[in-house]
Amino acid sequence: MGVLTAERLGLDVPIYDPEAHFNAIKDAPTMEVNPQGQRLDRILNRLGKD
Repeated sequence: MGVLTAERLGLDVPIYDPEAHFNAIKDAPTMEVNPQGQRLDRILNRLGKD
């Protein structure tokens, strides 16, 4: 389990860093105040994907 990673396979792709991703988005606006997020919420709710 967990051995088919890009690093172990030697793939030339960006490696996902969860801590860096968290730090990049931790201060992002929430969906409640983001107009695009609100539109997406409405669409998902209509599709029953809440």
